[in-house]
Amino acid sequence: MRSEKKAIKREVQETVDTTDFLFIVEYTGMKVTQADALRRRLRKDNARYRVFKNTFLRNAAAERKWPDSLSDSFQGMVAVVVGDDPVAAARSLKQFGAEHKVPVIRGGVMDSTVVSAEDIVALASLPSCEQLRGQLVGALAAPMAGLVGVLSGVQSKLVRVLKAVENKKSVA
Repeated sequence: MRSEKKAIKREVQETVDTTDFLFIVEYTGMKVTQADALRRRLRKDNARYRVFKNTFLRNAAAERKWPDSLSDSFQGMVAVVVGDDPVAAARSLKQFGAEHKVPVIRGGVMDSTVVSAEDIVALASLPSCEQLRGQLVGALAAPMAGLVGVLSGVQSKLVRVLKAVENKKSVA
């Protein structure tokens, strides 16, 4: 094997080995400007859009011991999307696909589990990690805010009663 081919194969294997998810998309009919726009959008979500030779992808998937059913997706003009946050990447793919009609999501793998295109689209509708953290903080803070309101209400009521007693004594 030529040294360039070995380097590419090693890069594909490293890409597959270092990711928790891999989405497979078909880019047939996608223009270069659209591919560049998709790359920029995915980069904002810490994800990468990569085109590799299908044979290298199949070999890397087999070496990672991903299910054989995934290998069927590595046919034709396909690219992979990998990164840190599968929800953000799925959302970007879905939005870009709705705007430009390409790429077509074929499926993928998350934590060694094959996911369908429908699963990836459903994943895109989930809130982001930041939104989930905000919801969690809000849920944890709500009881404390209620307690503060109750306690401050008791204090203000006591102050009003004392003020009323003072006013009554000063009038008498």
